[in-house]
Amino acid sequence: MDEVNSNTTTATSVVPPSSLPVGQPDSSKATITIPKEEYERLKAQAAEYLDGWKRAKADYLNFKKETDERQSEFVKFSTQLALMGLLPIYDHLKVAFAHLTPEQKKDPWVDGIAKIKQELSLYLHDAGIEEIHALGKLFDPVQHESVGVEVVPDKPLHTVVKEIKSGYTMHGKVIIPAQVIISEHQEQLNTQTT
Repeated sequence: MDEVNSNTTTATSVVPPSSLPVGQPDSSKATITIPKEEYERLKAQAAEYLDGWKRAKADYLNFKKETDERQSEFVKFSTQLALMGLLPIYDHLKVAFAHLTPEQKKDPWVDGIAKIKQELSLYLHDAGIEEIHALGKLFDPVQHESVGVEVVPDKPLHTVVKEIKSGYTMHGKVIIPAQVIISEHQEQLNTQTT
């Protein structure tokens, strides 16, 4: 930009040849002179529009990021209900296998069911479901649900001594807490009953 005097400013702009009047030389640049105040006002307005565009673009990118995160969460937990329907079946299979006699374990039919149980376990694992291993751990109210107490003097207080029903997490979030029995010491039980 060349300044002609202190009150006017010369601006050079690129004008497409198709917008030039007929008979005017085909020049890709045209020069106009505007008052300096008008130039400053237009310059400030252009900066304001640019800032607004940048804010709008940032808002859009934030919205897109939030939407993508929400969609990802929805996809991650959309199958939770269906998978939770499979967990009782898996639990029943585990309980059934825990009660098999040595003779029954040799039966080919039982071996086939064991393979189905194993495939179901792999499917649940691939879907992000993990079993909560509670036995021998300190009671955690986030992962465990205490359904009883048992006097066990050689275990630390509130240690899980029996697992009644398995608990599960999905992608690290507890979806079913493990139902457990925790240890108490006799003196603790005596103080609670008085």
